[in-house]
Amino acid sequence: MPYSVLSYTDFYGSILSFWVTLVSMARLPSEKAKSFLFMLAALAIALGVQWNKHNLWVQLVPILASVGIMGCSWVTAYTLLGLHVFLRELGFSDILVLVNEICDLTLA
Repeated sequence: MPYSVLSYTDFYGSILSFWVTLVSMARLPSEKAKSFLFMLAALAIALGVQWNKHNLWVQLVPILASVGIMGCSWVTAYTLLGLHVFLRELGFSDILVLVNEICDLTLA
C-alpha cells in the first residue's frame, strides 16, 4: 500500500475522532443536527486533509469548532437548567473525556 494512502487515513482518522468525540459530548437539541454536523465535518475534513495534511489550520479549525459547539451547548444547558441540575447531568464521564481530549491535544 502506498505511504500516501496510509498517511491520509492516519491524519483523517485522528482529526475526525476529535470532532466526533467533542460533538457527541455536546447537548444538541436533536439527533438530526448532530448527524448533519458529523457528515458536514467528514466531508470538510476529507477535503482539508487532501489539500494539505500537514497544515496546522486543517487540524485546528475542526477541533476549535467542535469545542465551540460543545461550549455553546453547555452554556445554553446551564442557563436553561441552572447550575445544580447542569452539574448533576454533566456526569463524571463527560469531564474525564474532556480532560483526555485536552491531554491528547497538548501531547500531540
